[in-house]
Amino acid sequence: MAGANGPRVGIIGLGGFGLAHLRCYLKLGIVPVGLSDPSLDRLAEAARQCPGAATAADPVALLDEVALDAVSIASPSSTHTALALAAAGRGIRVLLEKPVALSLAEARQVLAAGLAPLVTPGHVLRFSEPHRWLRSQLASGRIGAVQRLRAERAREAGHVRYGDPDPIFLTQIHDLDLASWLTGGSLPQVSTVLEPDNGVATLATTRGRADNDVDWELVSSWQRPADTPGYDDIELVGPAGALGLTVDGARTTGWIRRGSGQREDVRTWTTEDAPGLETEISEFVEDVAGRRPSGTIRFADAATVVAMAEAARRSGRSGGRARKVEAP
Repeated sequence: MAGANGPRVGIIGLGGFGLAHLRCYLKLGIVPVGLSDPSLDRLAEAARQCPGAATAADPVALLDEVALDAVSIASPSSTHTALALAAAGRGIRVLLEKPVALSLAEARQVLAAGLAPLVTPGHVLRFSEPHRWLRSQLASGRIGAVQRLRAERAREAGHVRYGDPDPIFLTQIHDLDLASWLTGGSLPQVSTVLEPDNGVATLATTRGRADNDVDWELVSSWQRPADTPGYDDIELVGPAGALGLTVDGARTTGWIRRGSGQREDVRTWTTEDAPGLETEISEFVEDVAGRRPSGTIRFADAATVVAMAEAARRSGRSGGRARKVEAP
């Protein structure tokens, strides 16, 4: 089943990122036919952009009452697993925002139910042009085999409003995924230090050696002043130099350092609010329509990231003691 302009799509969760999904679908010429959010105001705002769309405060009611080919789930993280199971269990393809689960036990429910092929994880940075450029540069052998990766992701202190008790599952999870995607490895154990501010952890530093002998150091913080743009920096070091990306304000810069020389800026992009989201949704739609399987990320990849994040959280809460990462 599909509409005249593509798959029949729904959106569950119409906060800022759910509305970003909506804008991307509309840009592709696909008007969602089903919308769900507990806020009647948010439902009304989205419905104005989707003439004829069914609306429901209860997402499961939406899944039961509207014939959908696919659904974006951009609701709070604590609802992700249950809603993915509900949608995929009805044969609906799912684009599931990160994190796909808040524990490995939750992620295993999707795997055990055999529903993973229907669930596409929304690890959006795998779809962004700058990060795809960085991966292509690594694949070309510009710096040789990667030996070390360091990533910093700094956000303003107001991120505590999102309700997560520390930065690991909200922001550092991006870098756990990128490190795995860029280097082809994952951490068998992690050591994480959490630094609190007024009882809330606002800095998480995770270290470990991956199963392919690449050393990782990931630093995520919620300590920048209010209304300050985020700052991201990722550096990968090999025997022939280093490659990286720096996101600072309105500009993203791709750079290279040859040997022990100076850093050379070689590419720039305009920084987007949700880099890669348009490509992610476009590839998802193509996949659902049967025109082109995406292949960019599997649910098992995202489950491995959840396993690493969960171990990092356990380590941080135990004062930085190394914790084993369980396999999905």
